[in-house]
Amino acid sequence: MSYRIQADVEQLRITAAALREFNDVLHNHHQSMLGKAQAFLSDLFRGDFQAMFEDVLTTFDPRVYALSDTAADWVTKLEAFAQRLEAADASFGSQSDKYPNWIDKLLGPKEARVIVEPEIALRKLYDQEIDLLESTIANRQQELRNNNLPVTNRVDTDVYSPRATLGTILLNPRNFATIEAIAKRYNIPPDLLMGVVASEMDFDHDGGDQFQDFLGRRGVKAGQGQGIASVHSDALAYAKQYLIDHKLDGYEAAKHHSTSAQNLASFDGSVESAAIVTKALLHHKGTVESVDDNATIWGAYRNGVKDFSPPQSKPYGYNSQADFQDNRATASDSLPEQLKMGKNAYMSQPYFEFFQKAVRLKKAAEERNQYIYDHPYVDDHRV
Repeated sequence: MSYRIQADVEQLRITAAALREFNDVLHNHHQSMLGKAQAFLSDLFRGDFQAMFEDVLTTFDPRVYALSDTAADWVTKLEAFAQRLEAADASFGSQSDKYPNWIDKLLGPKEARVIVEPEIALRKLYDQEIDLLESTIANRQQELRNNNLPVTNRVDTDVYSPRATLGTILLNPRNFATIEAIAKRYNIPPDLLMGVVASEMDFDHDGGDQFQDFLGRRGVKAGQGQGIASVHSDALAYAKQYLIDHKLDGYEAAKHHSTSAQNLASFDGSVESAAIVTKALLHHKGTVESVDDNATIWGAYRNGVKDFSPPQSKPYGYNSQADFQDNRATASDSLPEQLKMGKNAYMSQPYFEFFQKAVRLKKAAEERNQYIYDHPYVDDHRV
């Protein structure tokens, strides 16, 4: 198959896979969200919102099923079209063994002249790494349990799995580009911001949060931590003022960041809220040189740093700036060395390692493509 056709077929299949995953998530969480929403509403809160909630369900349920049917129909059509495209190309012969290993194309010389579509490179990275990512996180959580650091529903929520998390961030070009753009706005490493958002999705977003987001997108502010990155209003307000007071990169954007329910519950608005808090923590931490440092920033994002983060009733994740800088969590002295960063940081670290790899891979693909565009030959190929 010619590489131009192969790239188009691969992109069709990526789209179909994303739609199928979206459909699975939609089905799996629709009923879960409704059940947990009822539990989320207290008796007093239910009295205020019961009529609105029932009205929402009257229109929401049919639309969910209609959306699901449409997505399933598109999956069928995309896969059928991909098969027809492959069949049509077969008559022109195959050169599929010309460049057998896609990663070699990125690591080898640019003179190999193979254009690598970044979205396809990221999809292949996902295919190669997702099983390892899932098992690494599960093993780390078991290690935490073995050291009397329980991983409960308060520590690891069940709405997003690693597959659903990466499907939302890595395999959605629009979301990936949004996080990159917001990271650039605040001069944050994009892999750090992606890791923070992914960790919040996987470990700290439950059915109650989903329902809050649902209400927020309709203008109703309820509870704390609206949006996919679950930023609490006091943490956001403190971080915004910190950026402004220190005139850090992005402080002008932070000034105008809307705290309306609709914005905070949207993907873009929630990611920007996360960026503002992450920027403040990044500045307080100082030097960041490793994925452990990145993971510790999320540990502080979730549980705070004493004498820096807003007041809270629970113990801070890090008892001082020095402990935060040294990746040394509260009450961790007796723990094995690898666990001293804290259980949140430890179980999330594989996400930061993965996104560091993803950002490097995308950059390598873009640099290779630019070189080839700047030095054109007539026989270039895409993969």
